[in-house]
Amino acid sequence: RTIETDLLQIYTNILYAKEAIGIYEEAVKVSKAQTDRALQLVEACKMSKVDYAQLKSQYEQDKYSLVNAQGTYDSRRMELKQLLELGIDAEIDLADVEWDNEQILAQLPPISDTYELAVATDLKIRGLEIEKSSSELDIAVAKAGRLPKISLNAGVGTGYYAPGSSFGTAVKKGWNESIGLTLSIPILDNKKTKTAIAQARMAQIDAQLNIDQRQTELAQIVENWYIDTRSAQSRYSAAEAQFESARLSDELTNERFNLGYVNPVELMISHNSYVEAQHSLLQAKYMAILGQKMIEFYRNATVSFP
Repeated sequence: RTIETDLLQIYTNILYAKEAIGIYEEAVKVSKAQTDRALQLVEACKMSKVDYAQLKSQYEQDKYSLVNAQGTYDSRRMELKQLLELGIDAEIDLADVEWDNEQILAQLPPISDTYELAVATDLKIRGLEIEKSSSELDIAVAKAGRLPKISLNAGVGTGYYAPGSSFGTAVKKGWNESIGLTLSIPILDNKKTKTAIAQARMAQIDAQLNIDQRQTELAQIVENWYIDTRSAQSRYSAAEAQFESARLSDELTNERFNLGYVNPVELMISHNSYVEAQHSLLQAKYMAILGQKMIEFYRNATVSFP
């Protein structure tokens, strides 16, 4: 389960990193167009070289951010290769997965149902329950030390020895049988039986405590994913409004800049605010998706995409 959940999180991180590259590619295109426009304004003596240098710096910063985003994407793919134990020559290229708002903001199933399903499908709990059943057998075995013991033995002899008379004669004359029944009643055993019973009961208690601890751990994990997912969905809804506002503001600022009515500082602030709004929306989106998929996994022990 740990490997599968790690795989799910790395896979989601790869999709996030891949989409983040697209944000910075678009940012580079926009800042490049702004820099080119600023150069035209400088040549037309409508903008100072200092202002042009500021926009040029923004363009270089966006290119640097794009390189970082590409490096992050490659690092996440390497993490996936390591988890899957793939060789250095293996290539991984994940297909794009699209989610609409209805999927991102989908209502979560009841948390109590998810917890019950998580407990029912948890292999660790099943292993601990087997340990508990084994300890119950150990208690029964230990208690048997207090019970009387009956042993039955029997034997057959011929009395034949060599050298001597023939085997047939010896068997005929010396054949004998014996049978015995022994009853042993334990009185004192230096508390061995009592100690064995106590140890078996301690093992049973430990097994039950481990089961309770695992159930508590699962309850915390499930509840944390519900909290994180609902929070991410709320942030996504808020980020949508912020993104739309930042997009319209950036478009208006660009139009005013092209007409020469906006200084470079205002343009850079608008540009960075728009990029930041895109990132906030993207982060909330993938946190909500990851939370939903983790909840799905704890319910069914399987995950489907999209």
